Amino acid sequence: MAGSADPVARGLVAGLARRGGNVTGLGGLSADLSGKRLELLKETVSRLNRVGVLWSHSSDEQISSANFRDAETAARTLSVPIESLEARSPAELERAFKVATDRGVHALLTMQNPLTTTYGRRIVELAAKNRLPTMFGSVVYVEGAD
Repeated sequence: MAGSADPVARGLVAGLARRGGNVTGLGGLSADLSGKRLELLKETVSRLNRVGVLWSHSSDEQISSANFRDAETAARTLSVPIESLEARSPAELERAFKVATDRGVHALLTMQNPLTTTYGRRIVELAAKNRLPTMFGSVVYVEGAD
């Protein structure tokens, strides 16, 4: 496999310690990473009252929904309210940022998926324009951004 957010949950392997079968690849461990990213935002953004989570249904809705649920679980643990900012197309990105500012979001967490990866530069521009500290899942979002 090229990569999977959670190969155990997807039924690709029996477990991370003992995969079983003949499968190798990378697992994203999104639940742990969502929590760590929210924790870092909470530590670095003063008076963080609400975090927007920018996500999109990908070709695999089960993974997209699971990634958002991971962020919800982490947010409850850290006592940080989150705001769902779903964008299904590039045209909806600006609307998502308007919703974020209208609802008092103080920082943004992006979920990695085809839309956010493809339009990472645009997301960086919108985050800067709206003065929203943003946590990305990969450096590729901000490399080369002005």
